[in-house]
Amino acid sequence: MDTFDVIIGHSFGCSVTLSLLPFLPKTKETTIILVDSDLEFPEAQINIFKDYFVDWTTNIRTAEEHMAENPTWLRRDCVLRTMGIAMVDPTIIEVYRQNRSWSFSGLLKSIPPHVKIIALVSQADPE
Repeated sequence: MDTFDVIIGHSFGCSVTLSLLPFLPKTKETTIILVDSDLEFPEAQINIFKDYFVDWTTNIRTAEEHMAENPTWLRRDCVLRTMGIAMVDPTIIEVYRQNRSWSFSGLLKSIPPHVKIIALVSQADPE
């Protein structure tokens, strides 16, 4: 079985990482680094994300459009973004619309003793 010394989660990936902690080997210490974790989502933010998600998945941009909007991105990243969004199953959009519980801070209550958590956060955008 593969084991990891360090696992890094970013944004929503922090919640995914925390939810998978019970599956880590209990015989090995693992460090988890959470970067800009989003463990609590206010209703207004959920609605904004829903609108973005629906727009992204119904109006798929080409790699060239992503490159024009994000000049510092590598072409590979733009291609992967386009491919990733194109692979979203339309039923996922409906699941997203129906899910109203976006609170993951409870995952911090059950950190196994062999896991060390480091949280890196930046100042929230004031707007």
